[in-house]
Amino acid sequence: MIDVHLQAADSWELALASAAMLDPSFLDQVPDFSANDIRNELAALIVATAQRLRRDGLPVDMYSVVKELDRGGALAERSGDDAVSRILALAQVPFTSDPVGLARQIHQEAQRRRLVLTLEMLRTAATDPTFTTNALTRQLIDAADGLQVATDTEFLDSVDLIEQYPDLRDPVVEGFFRRGETINIIAKSKIGKSWFGYGLGFSIAFGRDWLGRFRTQRGRVLLLDNELHRETLSSRLSAVMYAMGLRHHDSRGWFDVIALRGRSRDIHAIGRILQRIPRDKYSLIIVDAFYRLLPDGTSENDNAQMTAVYNAVDRYGDQTGAAISLIHHATKGGQSDKDVTDVGSGAGAISRAADTHLILRPHEEPDSVVLAAKTRSWREPTPMGLRWEFPMWMPDDNLDPELLKGRRMPGDERKQAADKSDCDKILNALKAGPASGRKLRSTVGIGREKLERLVGLMVHGKQILPKEETVKGNPCVVYSINPDAPKGKRLGDCLQAGDLHDDI
Repeated sequence: MIDVHLQAADSWELALASAAMLDPSFLDQVPDFSANDIRNELAALIVATAQRLRRDGLPVDMYSVVKELDRGGALAERSGDDAVSRILALAQVPFTSDPVGLARQIHQEAQRRRLVLTLEMLRTAATDPTFTTNALTRQLIDAADGLQVATDTEFLDSVDLIEQYPDLRDPVVEGFFRRGETINIIAKSKIGKSWFGYGLGFSIAFGRDWLGRFRTQRGRVLLLDNELHRETLSSRLSAVMYAMGLRHHDSRGWFDVIALRGRSRDIHAIGRILQRIPRDKYSLIIVDAFYRLLPDGTSENDNAQMTAVYNAVDRYGDQTGAAISLIHHATKGGQSDKDVTDVGSGAGAISRAADTHLILRPHEEPDSVVLAAKTRSWREPTPMGLRWEFPMWMPDDNLDPELLKGRRMPGDERKQAADKSDCDKILNALKAGPASGRKLRSTVGIGREKLERLVGLMVHGKQILPKEETVKGNPCVVYSINPDAPKGKRLGDCLQAGDLHDDI
């Protein structure tokens, strides 16, 4: 394809570079502009260098630009003297009377080029019969993300990066997350994760220590709720405020709500809502619940689709300056033996993409959970026990965080291993022929109580067969190996389940 604007664009870019060497401040009026919009290599290099000098508070003129380029080795890479001559020649380029308009025009042309390339790529994909409609949808999402990345991408020298960003972002809850970060709150359905989110939100809105021990920076909070009727939401928030010793009028101006039940919005529609919010208005935005913001046709088990969703959430966090918390459900079944980042339904990208992953797992004691977390910009917090005291989750130091419901403790593992070893001894003894309980005790060396327990499990699991006989005039039970014992389960699994059989 012939670019009819190529010659004109080259002249525009040289004129822009000439203007930037005098004073690049006009580029502040075109925030979307990037040196990456310029195709002329030398012009792009000059503009980027002029912007960096100004950002560092250094003088900007032709001499300082040449000196900076020489110091960085850029001139040597481009035939030094010739590059200097070309820079000096830019002084002869007619200075534009409207550098801001010129920068906008160059940016528009760059965007147009990117859009044309994207459309050509999509047209090729659309005519390929191997692409499904879902695959094409993902192509569209990726293309949109690609356009955004092409616009926003800035190459930074590591020294510049360190000097420009010497400090971490401001904390929202110390030890857990900061402004602009993404947070997952994960728990089983109906365990109380929404209430957990309310307590977190009100702690931040009133600058109180979260859970009575983690310092918060007071800031405004927005709750985007797409599950509850307004009446239910009102009742819940009122209950939490009352429990915290607050009156509902106290939250005016600090805790806002958007109730979306019956008119749910997907992540892209929510993004259009958030784009209207002034930057830094909110410290925390809570989205409850995550599954309802997924676009139609999106699977939470698809890593690529979940990555695209979290990329969108990251953009909204950058745009608003707020931490964004997503309330999501855990997978069905036991969670006690899983790693923190593996607790949560769906693709692995859900936990990997978040900056902070908070999980609530049931404790052995009723109405209790263990809070654990993985964080990106803090040291990993120590797990802690929480007890439900309607309508709040409250810390309880008497709860051992290790005693997760369903978790097998080291002592249990040792006991099961010992039982399996003794069961093997019983089976080996019976290979010599049927035996009574008394004979097994003397042969195997196991006490009466333990032998009766293990033999009972093995009979229940159809591993051995009992038969009543008379020995020396006395009735007794004689055991023998069941030749038709069920196959397919390991002995240790059957011991745990109380259904004992093995491949023998």
